[in-house]
Amino acid sequence: MVASDTDDVWRQVWSDEGDSVSTVSEEEPEVEAGDVDMDERVEMLRAPVLSICTALGGYEHVQQHGRTELVYRVGDDCLECLRDLRRLWRQDDTDASRAIARVFAELGTLHNDLIPILLHCAGGGDKADKIALACTDLITALTWPIDWDAELHDMTTRMEEDENEQVLAKLLELQSAQVQYKSSILRERAKEPRLGDRTVLSCVLRHVLAPSLKPRSERTERDVGVTSMCLHLFRNLLAIRDPPLQSFSTGNIANMSLQSVLVQQMDTFHILDALRMLASQADTKEFEMWTPIVAESVYHMVSGTPPAWLAGAIETSPLSASLSAEASERRSSRRNASARHSRFGTTIQFPAHDGSLRIARTPAALTERVDRLEQRVMDRTKRRVSRRRPASDRGAPPTQVHWTPSAQRVLRTWADRFVLDGLFGVLVPAYLRDIHAERERVGGLEAARCKAIQLASFFLEYAMARRMPMAHVSLWLEPWAFRLVRARTAMALESRQWLEFTLSVRLWTTQLRLLEALSRSALDAEREAAESLQHTLYYDGEYLDTALHAMHAYSTQSFACLEAIIDFSYMMPRLLERHASTSAYMFVKTSKDERIFRFESFQRSMASTRLVHACTQYLARYRDSSCASTMLPRLAAVVHRIIVRASHVALFFSAKIRHVWDRVMADGAHMQRVHPQAARDLARLYHIIRKTFLRLSDASRQAYEVDRRPPKPTAELYVRSELSHSEQIGVAVGLLAEAHKLTSVSWVRTALERASMERMSHQTEAHVPEAHMPLYPEHELPDGGPDAAHLAPLRLLCRLVELEEKAEGTWYVPPDCAPNTLARYGQIIDQYLTEPLVIEGQSLKDLVRAKRPRPPATDRPAQRPRIEDEVPSLSDAESSPPTSSSPQIAAPEPMEAKGVPDLFLLSDTEA
Repeated sequence: MVASDTDDVWRQVWSDEGDSVSTVSEEEPEVEAGDVDMDERVEMLRAPVLSICTALGGYEHVQQHGRTELVYRVGDDCLECLRDLRRLWRQDDTDASRAIARVFAELGTLHNDLIPILLHCAGGGDKADKIALACTDLITALTWPIDWDAELHDMTTRMEEDENEQVLAKLLELQSAQVQYKSSILRERAKEPRLGDRTVLSCVLRHVLAPSLKPRSERTERDVGVTSMCLHLFRNLLAIRDPPLQSFSTGNIANMSLQSVLVQQMDTFHILDALRMLASQADTKEFEMWTPIVAESVYHMVSGTPPAWLAGAIETSPLSASLSAEASERRSSRRNASARHSRFGTTIQFPAHDGSLRIARTPAALTERVDRLEQRVMDRTKRRVSRRRPASDRGAPPTQVHWTPSAQRVLRTWADRFVLDGLFGVLVPAYLRDIHAERERVGGLEAARCKAIQLASFFLEYAMARRMPMAHVSLWLEPWAFRLVRARTAMALESRQWLEFTLSVRLWTTQLRLLEALSRSALDAEREAAESLQHTLYYDGEYLDTALHAMHAYSTQSFACLEAIIDFSYMMPRLLERHASTSAYMFVKTSKDERIFRFESFQRSMASTRLVHACTQYLARYRDSSCASTMLPRLAAVVHRIIVRASHVALFFSAKIRHVWDRVMADGAHMQRVHPQAARDLARLYHIIRKTFLRLSDASRQAYEVDRRPPKPTAELYVRSELSHSEQIGVAVGLLAEAHKLTSVSWVRTALERASMERMSHQTEAHVPEAHMPLYPEHELPDGGPDAAHLAPLRLLCRLVELEEKAEGTWYVPPDCAPNTLARYGQIIDQYLTEPLVIEGQSLKDLVRAKRPRPPATDRPAQRPRIEDEVPSLSDAESSPPTSSSPQIAAPEPMEAKGVPDLFLLSDTEA
């Protein structure tokens, strides 16, 4: 709908050098929106609108040149009637139900009246040109994009819930009507033979826009308004998206390619050339006022289109690739299916483990086990829940455009000229300057920023895919561009504007990819420029801090946000690590001081539970991606960096994380078809997670099973080495006495005495000297409570008297400990209980030091082996997906129980 604040743009369109804007009497009664019901208001307005449209004119059969022709006759009061329609249209500014728009749609006003009048009157003289201008204005108003954010905000603030549903349904009807408007504009032709070659777009460009597109010194306010109106009409048509294929009717299928038809007509009638001309002058006083609308038109033309596909790097369209993958999956699932046919399908009801009845509806249900059927039903339910999460952020383009081959060639040719002629370097910076200055012509600043960021990201990716010279995009390889993207990322993250955050992270990733290409250039000057730029960027501590915050930003946002974070987490550390490895010293300036940068510290900070959560969620939802063959290798690289390079495999031990990996990796056939090498890499990383988890202690595994942190190892006490062994025992006894833990001392003393007596009696019965006595039976101490596990002085005393810990808090006398030794330890304890150890000038606490021991081998990864050239390497994430003849995923070989070996080495392209 045309908002009320745009009336100033069109006011001069309806006036002729100061004439009255409207000839309709101001005393004519208006139907107030709040007085009647929505449907009643439509019924009340239908009759007057129909009478006005009838007076506009119509087709008549006329005898000409000896034959009957269908000729359009314009009514005598056509211009006044058009002004009446425009006046009625303004009433919708305050009507949430959009009654006037619905009446126009039901009566077919655009198709039956406005288009025929425009085709007949354009270029027919002063009065006819005024009529054509009025028709163009109404067509522009009818095709104005619906601002869904504003509409939803209004519905939630001023209406009841039941009214919201009604208004939303009416708006969806208007959205469908706009698709039909677009179809009529592109396909309708005049029925008169002499005007048969006319189209709406050609008439608007030649007879409405061109006469008003004058030099700045010759323009009137009316010329400015007419030019703005025509450009907005082009923007409106580009913004109307093709509908999804909901049925196989002829009309639905034909409307799926409206965007392709529009771009081809805009090329044929030189509208794309006009946009290029205006874009080239976006930074001049002559045409700067139309910079935002030209940028919006370009945005709607390229948004929803993968740059690599448009550039020709991907031969098949996204739609055909998706359909091909689905067909392949269906064929694979039906290969071993039953041949049973039924008009009602295959439906089986079976009891689950909890006694509930569940239903399976696949042919494979006839032959599968009950547990497999139950698992399939559970997986299907989980997928339904996951699909409720948004695929894209609020405000993003709703659908992806599927171009026809001819339209793809037109758009590719136009995009090539747009970049090679330097228009990209002119239009987007000028648009950003308008946004920064908050000029009124920009409109909503948040939406405008998102469009500018998407434009920059698209054309940078397109230039790389087309292998264009770096000079054409060098503007975005300057420090200001990186600072701008970093600042927008940080501000969007702080204000939780997720669409802008996602787009900023994507643009940041594209800039890094462009910087990497520059650093690999064959020209010395370009490599030196890349080195200098990286040195400038990484010296800024805020740049690196924002990068870490972006990697850790995902919680429950859209899948588009998740994919952008994974891509950034792959690209940013890769480029930073390569630069750090070539620099002897790197310094980072923080807000307080300057410090030496170490990539290992950055990598450890990067490996966090938030990033692991993002990696796991992407693994669970990778089938939703349109570029899974590209993203799966990058996901494997990020997981490899966390597990192997940062040695943080424990971040994957949570039960929720492991269960997702278990479920996804159990069905690796689909992943193998998408990218076999990435599937193998992820399978080996999953093997590391699983094997390392199984080597943990029971207490640690139990903690992870309930999604809690494992207990931290107790800090052990150690006595200063200059003291004798008996004095060290005295220190431990004294510390326990000071802590009022003499019962613990008695617990150890009693155990030593009993173990000594048992072994002495065993030795006497065997009649063997102690020197030749074999190992004694193990003697386990009774339960010592929590003190036996966590009281540091007691643990020190146990170790000093040669007791060993079997499990946490469970101590025993080892088999090789002789009875005389145990008796001697008991005597030493009795001695220091009678006469506590005293050292002049020092307390007992001064004689010990605390040191947290390293985790046992079962709780920590082993040291990485140094034979790095003998282990396989992780596949290059930038490599193209292998063909379908690639081998299947092989089962991982058993690993030795030595902690986590470094199974992978990144290749030179990954390092």
